[in-house]
Formats: sequence, C-alpha cells, structure tokens
Amino acid sequence: MSWSELLPSIVALFGIPLAAALALFRESLLRRQQEEREDAIRADQQRREDEIRTQQFGDWVSQRWWERKAEVYTAIMVSLCHLLEYTRQSSLYYAAVYASNKEDSTNDYRAFSQHRTALQTIADAGSFVISELVAQVLRTFFQETDLPDYTELDETADTHVRSTQKCLDAVRAAALTDLGIDRR
Repeated sequence: MSWSELLPSIVALFGIPLAAALALFRESLLRRQQEEREDAIRADQQRREDEIRTQQFGDWVSQRWWERKAEVYTAIMVSLCHLLEYTRQSSLYYAAVYASNKEDSTNDYRAFSQHRTALQTIADAGSFVISELVAQVLRTFFQETDLPDYTELDETADTHVRSTQKCLDAVRAAALTDLGIDRR
C-alpha cells in the first residue's frame, strides 16, 4: 500500500483524537480565562470592601479623636470657669474678712489648686490633643497668674479675673476652630 492510500485512514485514525484534544485544550483555556476573570472580579470586589472598611475605620478613629479633643477642651473650659468663679468669690470673701479684721481660717485653696493643676497638666501635654495655640494661651495664663503663695490671691484677684476671662475666651474660640464647629 502506498502512502496516498493510507493517508485518509491515518487522518481518520488520528484526526478525531487530535480534534478532540484540540477541543479539550481550547475548553480548558477558555475555562482558565473565565476563572482568571472571576478571580480578578473577586479581587477587585475584595479591594473595594477593604477600602470601605479602611475608610470606616478611619472615620471611626477620627470621630473618637474628635470626641477626645472635645472632652479635653471641655475640661479646660470647665476648669477655667471654676477658677474664674473661685477668684471672683475669693475676692469678695477677702473683702469681707479684711473688713471684719478676722483671720482667714475657713477658705482653703484645694479646689482652686486642683483646677490649676488639671490645667497645668493639659498645658504640659501641649499640642498632643489641643492646638498649639491653646497650649500657648494656657502657658501665658500661668505666667500671668503665677503666685508664689496662694495667700496673695486677694491682692491680685482683678488680675486673675481678667487673665482667666481672657484665657477662657481664647480657648473657646480656638476650640470652636479646632473642632470645626461653625458658630454663625
């Protein structure tokens, strides 16, 4: 037999399995491409979900930080209000004590000292939580109201009241700005 007579038999013998193999190869190639597209879609979806979670976490951290700053500014203003009121009351108290020539045995400075110490602690921490402007305002306040002995408070009450009020106003304005509160 010659090759020309065997060729149709050889093609028939190997052609069908070869066509089937090519079809399987093409099918597996298409399946792999489909899986790669699905993997890419899943990866993109996972990336978007991760971005959303990261954004949500960042928003949560920002919110907690804002709340912390608001708490600190509130504590500063409460302490300044207490100091202001205490200074006003003590000046009236000393006027009455000196008018009656009595010794000062009842007025202690515990509350005054506690609020001053709380403010000093916040000022020392500086701009970690509060703005640098507020830290500087508090440092200036302490320089203006520094007393070597609290018994001199009666003599410097007006200076204390003015300094405390000035500090309170500056802190309030800076807090509104730092916290992004619009007061129109």
